[in-house]
Amino acid sequence: MEIGKDYAVQMHDITIKFGSYAALDRVQLDVKKGSIHAVLGENGAGKTTLMNILYGLYQANGGDIYLYGEKVEMKNPMWRSPTGSAWCISISCWWTISR
Repeated sequence: MEIGKDYAVQMHDITIKFGSYAALDRVQLDVKKGSIHAVLGENGAGKTTLMNILYGLYQANGGDIYLYGEKVEMKNPMWRSPTGSAWCISISCWWTISR
């Protein structure tokens, strides 16, 4: 998938391991501006782990994250304050204020 400003969020080849266990292995997610997506799966499938990486709570062992076509480094949850985006954990939603 090509990187572009038509996408609000792009996560490419996201990998995270806890010890020898690969919780996520080269996950791809592309969300176009103005679209609505759901991340579905069984318990333990990695949904929350993926959102915790996007949120900046966890650091991925590999892969790249782009917001509006610009590569971003997820150091901690505070990076998102200037972007106008948030993740509300209690109802597991992610939203981005339109740019």
